[in-house]
This record gives sequence, C-alpha cells and structure tokens, in this order.
Amino acid sequence: MRRLRLASLALLALLLIGTRPASADWAHDPYSPLPLCAYNTSAQNLQASLPDGSGGMYALFADYRFSNWDLYMTHILSTGAQDPAWPLNGLAVCGATGDQQNAKMVLDGLGGVWVAWEDLRSGSSKVYVSHVNANGTLQAGIPTNGLQIDPASSAAQTAPDLTVSNGALCIAWQYAYSVSDNDIYAAVVGTNNAITWVLRVANSSVNQTMPKVVISGESGAFVISYYETVSNVITQKFAFLNPLNASTVYPVLTGYTNMPGATPILLKLDGIGFEMMNMYPNIAVNLVSAGTMGPGMSLVNSGTFGMVGLYPRAGNTLWAVWADWANNIVNLVPFSPGNPVPVTPIALSNLSNAFGTSDGQGGVLIEANSQPNLSIVATRVLANGVVPPLFNVSYGGPVIAYPTPYLGGFTPLNALMPPASDGKGGMYAFGWNSRLPNGNYNWGVLEGLLAVDGVRVKLEHGGSAVVNLKVAVPR
Repeated sequence: MRRLRLASLALLALLLIGTRPASADWAHDPYSPLPLCAYNTSAQNLQASLPDGSGGMYALFADYRFSNWDLYMTHILSTGAQDPAWPLNGLAVCGATGDQQNAKMVLDGLGGVWVAWEDLRSGSSKVYVSHVNANGTLQAGIPTNGLQIDPASSAAQTAPDLTVSNGALCIAWQYAYSVSDNDIYAAVVGTNNAITWVLRVANSSVNQTMPKVVISGESGAFVISYYETVSNVITQKFAFLNPLNASTVYPVLTGYTNMPGATPILLKLDGIGFEMMNMYPNIAVNLVSAGTMGPGMSLVNSGTFGMVGLYPRAGNTLWAVWADWANNIVNLVPFSPGNPVPVTPIALSNLSNAFGTSDGQGGVLIEANSQPNLSIVATRVLANGVVPPLFNVSYGGPVIAYPTPYLGGFTPLNALMPPASDGKGGMYAFGWNSRLPNGNYNWGVLEGLLAVDGVRVKLEHGGSAVVNLKVAVPR
C-alpha cells in the first residue's frame, strides 16, 4: 500500500509538472521584438520605464485603442513574461476623455509607483497623478482616472516633473497664464494619496519655465530648478522647500545666466546634496550642497553636443556622459562631485541618438543608433572604464535590432527611447516598429543582460511573451 501511495504521488507530481505553464524566455529574433502588451491593434508609444528592483521593469505607455491617447501600464518580469497579476492588456492608469500625454513615473520606495501626466479631458491641459501598487491595482484613495493636483486654477498646466521623499510624491509644473507669463508651482501628495500642500514657487510677471526636481541628499529639501527669462536673458533658479510643510529650507539660489534653455539633469547624492549637468553654454557639471552651488567642471567648450546623463560609479564618484553629434561619438568622464578634475574622456565611436542608464554595478549601458547603418546597438562601460570585448566592436556595439520596417523591424531614427536598467548589469531598451497591417506603431522591449559569472553575455529582447536572443561569449 505504501509503494502504491508513493507511486500515486509521483504520478501526480509528474502530471502537475506536465501541466505547469512554461515560463517565458527571451527570444532570438532581432528583426521582430514582441509588443509590451497583448493588445496590439492600436497605436502605442512608450512614455516612461522603471526597473522593478528584481530584474524586471514597469512600462508606462500611451494607447490609442479608444480613439484618444489613454495611459496604460504593464509589468514585465525578469523572465520576459508579463506579470500574471497585472491585466493582460495593461492596467488603465487613465482612460478619461481627451488625450493624456507627457507622462512620467517614479518608484515610491515603498513598493509602488507614482505616475503624473498632462491631461486634456477639460480641453485645457491639467496635471493629474496616480499611484499604482506592485500587484497592478490602483491604490486606495486614487480616483479611477487620476487625482487632479490643483483644480482651482483655469490656467493650462504643463511640463510636470516628479520625485519622491519618504514615499510621498513631490511634483512641480508650469502654469501658462499667458504666452509670456508662465509660473512654477509645486505640490506634495502624501503616502495616504491626499494632497499635502500646493504652492506657487515663482510668480513674477516674467516667464518661469522648464521645472526639474530632485531631493537634496544633505538636507532632504525638495529642490525645484527652473529658468527665468527677463529681456531675453535666461537665468537658472533653484527653490528649496521642506516636503512636509512647504517652508523654505534655503533661500532661492541663482545659478548660471545666459542659459541656452536645455533642461538640466539632476542626480541626488546621499549625504552630500545633488549633482547638476547643464548646458552653459556648453556642457558642465556642478555640485549643489546646502543651498550653494560649488565650482563646476566644463566637459566640452565647442561643437554640437547633447547631454546623455549622470550615473553613479564607485564610492562617491560619478559618470558624466554626453554625445558629440557632429562626429558620432559618445563620451564618458569619471569625476568626484565637488572636486572635479578634468580627464580625457572615454570615447565610444560610431554612435548617434544615444541614451544611457546605470548598469547597477558602477558602470554605464548605452543604447544608440550605430553609424552608418542606423541599427540599434548596445554598449557598456564597466566601473573601471573598460569596455567588455563583446561590446567593443567597430560599429559601436552588438546589434540588438535592425532597421528593416518591411520585416517588422525598428525604424532607423525614431526607434530609441530612454532605457531602464535591470540592476544586474543589463538594460531594457525600447523602440517602435510598423509591423502591423494597418500601419500602427507598437513598442517592443529589448534587454541586454550581462551574466553574473561573466562567462557569457546574453543580448536579449522581447516583450510580454516569448523572447529569446542569447549570445555565448568565451572568457
């Protein structure tokens, strides 16, 4: 009887194994990345992406399935499968009448995600926010189509930027009172999903535009950077507010003048302040600490350049990355905040339209178009400045997608969006293709994952289902 029971249990185990759904794997075809979402009969475009902390990622996209741009969100696991806890066709973050656009999102640090966007449901642009749980549901207290931040004003609200402080959402945006009079507002939404405060940060009769936000690592201040234009002269300003009650932490700081108007890149530095990458009039970096801007380091003084990003390196050092568009070169410089010393940049050739992300291990991953064939390539610089052999190739890096629209591949120039790090040496990279018969565009997801043991590199891509390109690399 005991043998019969054991045999029955073994048979049951085999049956269970046989009926268990197969987990997704990353697929092999760089010509045909799969869509992020099972619903693929409407136009879609990626708005933002974030790592989930477990090797997967969240993707926020606008979808035209109901004849206007609505916002949907999905969660892709590290296996390449869509999270089964989430709606198959994406979680509807906002499906209100009118378009939802220019959306951003940020991890709340407590297992959820904050989302903010411009909303045209009333006919005039307003700023709305939502708060999404890791299981693909909206948090309690959040209306179905989002929480309007400041419903009292009739002025158009645009250009939201957001960060978090102890789980609470810190957000800033600009009000368009007239063509020549934009003001900057800020607000905090607490972890209870209720608005804590709303404040007009800058309200003179001149233009204040292009808000960018960060939490200062030495004081916890909610910092709002913005540009003020007087008599055609653009000056950078910084406001420092207490996230709890909107009180002033430091006086308004005046930064550079005669700015060209490019939005700065801000990076929180724990215990120090924050680092800024700016165009003045060419690219420079500065440490801002305790309400004071320290001496900067100019990275480049002439030519046609664009900022790519600031990324953490080893210890308290950072990477500054920028692109030389005229010569198709991406440059990386390691430096210490507050004590930058000019060094010869690491130059990656034959790259254009570049985006970057941290590799989670002190290095940087770059997604770009290669020159001259405009394929999408990936390359990586380790924390020690070395480019691994697989990535060190003459056309900029290994190809992860080809510009072949007739095969459903990626369009040459419009296929790039900022990638998301998987935190394990790899990234998710995004682009759109025109593979559908009706000509609509859908977003695919690409991943390049460096194996922890260093034996091989997997250049992988895919979406919500089967994904699979794997490249073995000898030691």
